[in-house]
Order: sequence, then C-alpha cells, then structure tokens
Amino acid sequence: MIPDLDPKGLTGAAVWYDCQVTNTERLALAYLHAAASAGADCANYVEATGVRLHGGQVRGLHARDQLTGDTFEVRARTVLNAAGPWVDRFLQSVPAAATVRRFHPSKAMNLVTRRLYEGHAIGVTVPTAFRDSDALINKGRRLFFVVPRKQYPLIGTRHLPFQGDADAFQITEEDIERFLGEINAACPGAALSRADVLAVLGGMLPEMPRRDSNQVQLVKHSHVCDHAADGAAGLMSIVGVKWTTARHTAEQAVDFVEARLRPGAPPSRPPERPLPGGEMDEVARFLAREEALRPAGLSPDAMRHVLETYGTTYPEVLGYVERDASLGGEVAPGCPVIGAEVVYGVEHEMAQHLGDVVLRRTALAAGGHPGRQALCRCAELMGTVLGWTPERRAVELDRTDAALRGAPAVSRH
Repeated sequence: MIPDLDPKGLTGAAVWYDCQVTNTERLALAYLHAAASAGADCANYVEATGVRLHGGQVRGLHARDQLTGDTFEVRARTVLNAAGPWVDRFLQSVPAAATVRRFHPSKAMNLVTRRLYEGHAIGVTVPTAFRDSDALINKGRRLFFVVPRKQYPLIGTRHLPFQGDADAFQITEEDIERFLGEINAACPGAALSRADVLAVLGGMLPEMPRRDSNQVQLVKHSHVCDHAADGAAGLMSIVGVKWTTARHTAEQAVDFVEARLRPGAPPSRPPERPLPGGEMDEVARFLAREEALRPAGLSPDAMRHVLETYGTTYPEVLGYVERDASLGGEVAPGCPVIGAEVVYGVEHEMAQHLGDVVLRRTALAAGGHPGRQALCRCAELMGTVLGWTPERRAVELDRTDAALRGAPAVSRH
C-alpha cells in the first residue's frame, strides 16, 4: 500500500481509520461565527489589560484597542480568562491570583515538507529514554506521524522544553535540525534536508512542572480555576490542552460560569447543531452535488477548495465572485485560494493586517511562502476595502514577508 516505505526492520503493520482537521484556523473561525450568530459580541485586536474589581467582586475589564491605542472598560459580572499561554500574565492584575503559575509552557512543532508516502498517514518511532508517568507501559519510543494534508505532509508533533515569556516564543534552526535528524533516523527513506522544509508550525502547550530540564511531560487534562478565594469573585481561568477535548472543556467552563451566575439552577443545554458550514449529512455527497454548480470562470480546483474550506457557507464567498468576476482568480500560481477569500476575511472575519489573511484566514501560506506577487495581490485587495495608503501597504507587505521568511516559525497556534 505504501511502496516507498523503507521495509528494513518492518515486521508488520496495521491499518485504521481516523478523522482529520485540515485547517484548524478555519475551525476556530467557525466557532466564532457560531458564537456571533448566537448573540456573542466578538472583538479583534482588543487587549484585556486587567480586571475591574470592587470590594473583591469582578465588575468587568480594562481594555485597550491595539489598533488605535484607545482604552476603555467592559462591564461584566463574570470574566473567564481563556488567554492560553498568556493566562498568567492577565492574572497579574489580581496579585493574590498571580502567586501560583497555571500555565507552564512547552514548545510544540510540526514541519510541512515535500510530499512523502502518498495517500496514507504513517506512524514512525524513535528510541527515547523519556517515560510518560501517565502511560500504563513504557514503550521506550517517541511516536511521530507523517500525515498527508492537501498537497503537503505534516510531520510531528515534537515537544521541546521552553523557558521565558510567551511573546519570546520561537522555533530555532537548532530545533528544526534536531527534529529532521530524528525523522530521518526513524524513516531513512524520507531523506529530508532543511531545504525540504516548506513551513514550520509552532505553538505552546501546557506541561507539568519539570524536574528534568530536558524532558516534557504534557498536561493531559484541562482545568477551570475559580479566583473567589484570591479576592476576585466572578473571575475564572481556564487552561485547555488540545483540540480533541476543546469542545468538552468549553462546556465545562460555561457550566462553571452559569453555576456562579445562577446558583442551584441546572445547566442549560441548547440543542446541538453543526457549526456554520457543517450543515450536511455526508461530505462526499455534498461535494459532488455542489461541484456541479461551479460558476463560469472558477477553476475546478478553486471550486473544490472553496467547498472544502467553507462548507455550506461557501455561497457567501462566491457571492463576491458573482459581483466581481476578477475575485474568482487564484491569488498565487498553483494555490487554489481565490481573491474573494481575502475580501471575505476582511469584511466578515475582522482581518486587519495582511498577516491575518495570509496566515490565519486562508490557506495561502500552508505550503510556505506564497511569493511576493501573491502578497502584493492580497495587500491590494485588503487595501481597497480598508482604505490603505501606499505607505501602509508597503509596511504590511514588508512585515508579512519578514514573518514568512524570518526566524523561522511561520505560524503560531
């Protein structure tokens, strides 16, 4: 089934079937769309700088508009601190709550490379002295996956120690080279070099407080903390661990908040419904049916991409193409992202900087730097909507180009 897999030392194999999220940024945005449709107010580039307290009771937040520098207040009876790796920084405004560190960050990294092992995800192992204290047996090996994801495979996840402030996070060249060495040792047929790495995805995950500075023991379970005992009744913090359990963790957090606001009342349970874009019974049937409706001027690859990216909400994107056929053109050669996605990201998803669209609203940089011409096209489209001056466009281009070419992590998750 995988003819280019090195057979040396291979004694057997098993096949199993799993699900895949090809774009976690789009999944996060689907949650935001769902929240907004249910009545939530969402604000991008607004920083929560501290808690408003009166007599030990939360009264809301102090906030700052990061685009204008304006400061203002948000009134609330309850505040849920879900700031991820920055959860402890936010708690500095409540001295008693800041005495205990709740998020001990570790590095997590994945590599996007040239194509490997077409059609299947494979698991490979490398020897390690690390022992997971939660595991039933010690296998003495670390497991990596090589997962096909659109045109390019994703390899990982490698976990590394990290010290310092979350804003100083980066994946270093040494980290990448070390990881490549481990992958090639486990899978000699891959023969990956640094030149084969098209993109590096990096982020921070919570780990257990470390005794060994070279080993990472990840936190396995999310938790919600009530800061009433710290003199901040109505303030809660949540530390999550992974996408797989995020939905359940969110439900726990909302139940926790509701119990404080409505003591003794049973948790409310609205009817379950698909996320925006997921209102379909069967994906393959949906794709086959809707592909037949491809508008003139849109390539088959672009149509398939829009359907897979936006699901049943795709008409909102193609509506731009109906009004302006030029927005149906691909932004970069060989990449199915179309101009309409850029405008949609600005007008419906609060994109304010070029990097918002390139790295987080579209898949334009999924295979690495899309090229200066593609960035210029995105900046032109965004600038038209947002009224950018030529000077502002130049700043956005240089900043995004540097992020894609520079030190060396191109995306944070």
